[in-house]
Amino acid sequence: MMSALRILMVFTILLLPSVTSAKQKSAEFKDGTLQDSSLGYSLQVPKNWRVKTFDEPSLIRAMLIKKNYEVNREVKDLGGDFTIPEIRLFSRPDTLSPAEFIEELKRSTLSHKSDDRIINQFELLLSGEYLSVQEVEIAGLKCLQAIFRRNYTRELQVDPFDPKYRQYGGLIARNEYDVHEIYVFRSGENLFVIQAFAEREFYPGNREEFAKILGTLKFTVTEK
Repeated sequence: MMSALRILMVFTILLLPSVTSAKQKSAEFKDGTLQDSSLGYSLQVPKNWRVKTFDEPSLIRAMLIKKNYEVNREVKDLGGDFTIPEIRLFSRPDTLSPAEFIEELKRSTLSHKSDDRIINQFELLLSGEYLSVQEVEIAGLKCLQAIFRRNYTRELQVDPFDPKYRQYGGLIARNEYDVHEIYVFRSGENLFVIQAFAEREFYPGNREEFAKILGTLKFTVTEK
């Protein structure tokens, strides 16, 4: 018969793999503050946004997803695709300059392919369109902000016997697009890329929220 001490030891050993296998997260979110201690920055997140972090190692450090968002009236009535506003933060050690990264992104949207692992997560390769670029400042650092649009067709299913929709034959197709803000800057040896996007229809209001959130970004460690 096993003693109580041996039973306790066996139980402890069985628990060890689950404890030691716990993966480190890319960032920690607590009391409205997103803290990425390995890269030395923090960000204030409003209550209307939820935060998703990832297991290390991860190119994407955090994803901010809006909770209460606007939806097109036709989509509410008939159903159809819509986009939830998001902010995605990426980083990696890299010697690329922000200008070189933006040029690579522009080339990739024209060729519809890329070897860059961050660009491949933007969802812009198949229907992305470059609009403009300007120099801005984030966390006291020089940054390039490029604007792209993602074109798509919104399909709305309708009742072909309804007099209002008879002319459409059961399907309404709308040409639509999302607006994507791409911020690229360097801090120390790392390249930082932030993607913020929303539907064209609701972009003006979300643009203000993007600016407010990104305006709280600060680095808590001194650059080497």
